[in-house]
Amino acid sequence: QFQYFFAANGTISRLAGGSEFYSRLLDYKRFFDSALDDIMDVTLPDSDRRQLDTAKSVLLSAWGNYIGDQPNYGDGGTYWSVGRQDNGSLPLNVLSVEDANLDWGLCDLALPHIGYYFQNYVSANGSIKYYTWGALGDSVGDIGRLAGLYVKAVRVCGDHAWERS
Repeated sequence: QFQYFFAANGTISRLAGGSEFYSRLLDYKRFFDSALDDIMDVTLPDSDRRQLDTAKSVLLSAWGNYIGDQPNYGDGGTYWSVGRQDNGSLPLNVLSVEDANLDWGLCDLALPHIGYYFQNYVSANGSIKYYTWGALGDSVGDIGRLAGLYVKAVRVCGDHAWERS
């Protein structure tokens, strides 16, 4: 018998039936449609319209690298995941995904992720809390790249409510 389910963070939940599945799928679609309402306006010839669809698809895919606002590099089983000792502190998600969100003008999506990262993984002295990797972390360039992302967020979005006090 055909069954409907959804998977989230290592759990699989069976749904009552097709109507519940399609209702949740429609909710998901509506969320992402509304999230993309404020995207930068791109005009392409009709023959190239799939390029914009591809860019939107990549943005949507990248949002799956978070659990709420917390970055989750991997699937819960890699050493940089929230399911491991480092608690998801690798800044690759926030650096790449949120840089792209800012490029597309998606401040409402980028700022909560950036704010979460700075509040939880950046110390008052500017060092990054890498947990298991110590002070050197994954890259000596992370601090500069995070500073650049912070400046870009302030410049592009102009909303300072997300900043750490």
